[in-house]
Amino acid sequence: TESIIDLKRATLISTANVSFDNDGLVSFDGTDDYLQLNNKFLPSTGAFTMEFLFQISTTGGRGGMFERKVSSPYNGALIGQGESGGWYFQVSNGSQSLTIDDMGYPSTNTWYHDVGVYDGINTIKFYRNGSLHDTVTGSTIGSIDSGGTRDNMKYMKRDNNSNTIGGKIAISKVYNRALSDTEVKQNFNALKNRFDI
Repeated sequence: TESIIDLKRATLISTANVSFDNDGLVSFDGTDDYLQLNNKFLPSTGAFTMEFLFQISTTGGRGGMFERKVSSPYNGALIGQGESGGWYFQVSNGSQSLTIDDMGYPSTNTWYHDVGVYDGINTIKFYRNGSLHDTVTGSTIGSIDSGGTRDNMKYMKRDNNSNTIGGKIAISKVYNRALSDTEVKQNFNALKNRFDI
């Protein structure tokens, strides 16, 4: 399946705040490294899917894969730690949010394939390592820009006032549609042996 953004093929990325490991993967030290793209990639209305293959090496910071407003009401979407102690998938318009936050915080130095699917109306699904973890249906979201301008896509840092998370990113993709269970599993199966998941 094709995606809107794929870090391996993306252009216009500033790498001033990150390094690369021996395998060419983006690496974050957990003290001040983060990656911010110069565009928004999630559609403001309609369905989308966020796919994130990563490992963390530190805990306590806030970050992951974020494209949301950096201050209240935090409209947009994320996979990662936005609050203390939790790792979750969330889609919000600033007034209403759909959140799955019970999958557990990732272990350090372990690869995870996290996928968040939004149907464009009122339902989200969260997958970890190819398996559906949970589905939540709630209020209709409408535009994720209702609460104000979202920040551009950012990795391993929530906002300017938060600590970063150390780790590595192998793959990050955004699709402008809701992937099916079969497609999520297919993507995971294509990657699991390479990253020993």
